Amino acid sequence: QNFEEEEEDEDESSLSLAAMEAELRPQVMETLDQIAEAAGVSRRTIFHYFEQKEDILLAWKSGLGDAIAAAILAETPDRPPLDVALSAMLKLAGQYQAADLVRIERLLASTGKLDASKHAKYAEQEQAIFAAFATLWPAPERRARLSLAAMAAVGALRLATERWAERSGAESLAEHIRRAFAELKAEIGG
Repeated sequence: QNFEEEEEDEDESSLSLAAMEAELRPQVMETLDQIAEAAGVSRRTIFHYFEQKEDILLAWKSGLGDAIAAAILAETPDRPPLDVALSAMLKLAGQYQAADLVRIERLLASTGKLDASKHAKYAEQEQAIFAAFATLWPAPERRARLSLAAMAAVGALRLATERWAERSGAESLAEHIRRAFAELKAEIGG
């Protein structure tokens, strides 16, 4: 990825966050024009990055897999992959504002299109986590098991996030993640 692509990714990320803040304000933002105005950018700028306001929600979640993968790569391979994934996810969990993430999760689950797109993001997260696992544990004979571990880790994260949103963030996201991984390990005997 070259400098211009990195800069554009950073612009999209910044715009996504600004637009998300506008979207999550108490008043309802019904159009991209309203979101652009609230974010302090032109409608044309919004359309450069997003075709519709639902895309803003999905763009906000799109970098999560890469963030988890980077946190995994900062770990050492002296523990099992699920423990490494849990540690990485716990490091990231504190970076999210409870109220905003709960609203985002509810919005993503509110329509079939958004919910389906959210599931596609889970597949992207699995691939990013698997790639990080394969870097830490490069032995070819482990690839299938590492793929299963990545799927299980994303499944645990998904369950934790959904429970957390259902309970309006009453407990920390980190606590829900710990509980989901503990349940996963108890069920598979690990």
